[in-house]
Amino acid sequence: MKRSSTLSIVHNPRVRLRPPKDYVPLTPFAPEPYAALLDEAGRLRVDPQLRVKGLTNVFAVGDINDVAENKMAVHILGQAKTAETNIRAILTGRGALAVYKAKTGNPMMLLALGRHTGVSHLPILGVVKAGWLNRMIKTRDMLVPRFRKAFGL
Repeated sequence: MKRSSTLSIVHNPRVRLRPPKDYVPLTPFAPEPYAALLDEAGRLRVDPQLRVKGLTNVFAVGDINDVAENKMAVHILGQAKTAETNIRAILTGRGALAVYKAKTGNPMMLLALGRHTGVSHLPILGVVKAGWLNRMIKTRDMLVPRFRKAFGL
């Protein structure tokens, strides 16, 4: 373990950050008869093109879908791009639908602990508890400007 006054790094490749086993996302928007679209964890089942299974023109991206990858904001960009490509293909009637390739095995995680600090698990570095680094990456603005730009807002 390395320590300094401004940066604390603890690397343990066997530690994996994941939600508790009993975690179930809130999905009250899907009452009967739509509950059949949900998996046992309460997420919408999607096909490789991110369409909700059983519906041809409805897409689900982000934490609400059952894609087998860590539910992190960084993955929404790839999912949104795939969904956008597929929606455009459907609307224009041109091109095959794109397949989303899940990002598995990604050990990166950023957890905000208020506006000024947080903890991270970064490739190569391991667990990083440096407030300044977490603030620079995420906690200062919760990545909102990055996503507003990505989505053209």
